[in-house]
Amino acid sequence: MVGICSDDWIKNFEENRVFDSSKGKWRKPRTRSSVRKASGSESDMVSIGSVCYYISADSNYLVALDMKTEKVEIQLHLPKVEGSKHTVKILEKVDIIYVAKMDKGSTVKAWILTEKKWMEIVSVDMKNFNSNTCWSCPVLWLGNISILSDEVH
Repeated sequence: MVGICSDDWIKNFEENRVFDSSKGKWRKPRTRSSVRKASGSESDMVSIGSVCYYISADSNYLVALDMKTEKVEIQLHLPKVEGSKHTVKILEKVDIIYVAKMDKGSTVKAWILTEKKWMEIVSVDMKNFNSNTCWSCPVLWLGNISILSDEVH
């Protein structure tokens, strides 16, 4: 098992280290150039099998980190939303990737990734539920229930 860590993931890639549990210590990644080209934001990471998925720093791409090969690949564009300000979250449920975005106008949209394509599954105007909702975004899917938080970073 490997894991990647950095003091400053976006700006200082020379500080990236991979924890190799078979040796019980941190080391430099074998493929630092691929890590450099697909830096992540401070978004969450979800894993399916030995691949971790995260949102690119500009919030435009889904990125995959294969923990066996340590290769990072940009998978595909994220779905477009109206406006320039929005919150983006990546979620996983039963080995399926979901992306949720909420624009400043309080509209939550969610997509499911199926066969390398995004399919919209939710579009909700949150103003109907709470007039104070400004930046809430789904943080967890439980069955058919989506749990929202207004403290998403």
